[in-house]
Amino acid sequence: MNVERITLSHCVFPFFFNLSLFLMKQVFSSPDSAQVGLAKSLLDAMRIENEVRNDAISGAIPGAAFSAELWVLNDEDHDQARKLILEDSGTSESE
Repeated sequence: MNVERITLSHCVFPFFFNLSLFLMKQVFSSPDSAQVGLAKSLLDAMRIENEVRNDAISGAIPGAAFSAELWVLNDEDHDQARKLILEDSGTSESE
């Protein structure tokens, strides 16, 4: 009997399936989307791939508990990105 191994490249996923969703980590969030934009600019300048989420939702519904979020695409960049953002804001992890 000839059994073929099935690998990820053989699988067919729906067009909306994005494997990077499982590898990304959130590094910053704020109800003020301008703060998230500044943090994004900092990461962009350091060439750390990132993505902003909930930006449109956070300002669309007044009083809603949504905050704009900044995520790094590669989880190995998380610690460096978090450190850069904290240093730029003048705060530390313990605050």
